[in-house]
Amino acid sequence: MNRRMFGASLLLGAAGAVPASAAPACAKPSCGGLTEDDLRDYLAKFNARDYAGFSAYYAPDVIFQGQAASVVGRQAVLDFYAEVHKHLKETVTLGPVMVGEQGIAAELHTELNAFDDYPLRTGTIRKGEVRRSINFAIYEARDRHFVRVRTASYQRQA
Repeated sequence: MNRRMFGASLLLGAAGAVPASAAPACAKPSCGGLTEDDLRDYLAKFNARDYAGFSAYYAPDVIFQGQAASVVGRQAVLDFYAEVHKHLKETVTLGPVMVGEQGIAAELHTELNAFDDYPLRTGTIRKGEVRRSINFAIYEARDRHFVRVRTASYQRQA
C-alpha cells in the first residue's frame, strides 16, 4: 500500500468507510444516497463548467470548507467558483475514492491554469502559470446532496 492510500485508509477507517472497490458487485456503497459514480458525474460537470449540473449536488445550505474559501450555501459556492473561473481554468481528476455511510473521501488531482494574475491563499498565480496538486476531500451527504465539503492540500507538484 502506498503512502497516499495508507493515509486515506487511516482517515476513513475511523469513519467506518470501505474502499469502493471492496463492495460487492451487486451493491455500490453510498453516503446519503450518493455513490462513487455520482462523485464522478459531479466532477465531470464541474470540469465542464456546468454550474447548474454540479450545483445540483449541493444542499441549499451546504457548508463548503475549501482551501481557497469557506462559504455557506449553494449560491455562495457558485459565486465563488464563478469568480475563480474568470481567472483560472481548474480541472479536477479523481484518484482513489472511499465511500462509507458517513462520507465519501477522495484524492483529487487538481490543475490550475491562470488566464491572468490571481491571488490565492498559497500565493499569487501568474498569467500562464500552471499549478498541479494532490488534495483530499471529504463529502458528507444527505438525501443525495452534499451537505458539507472539506478539502485539504496533500502535495503540490512541480
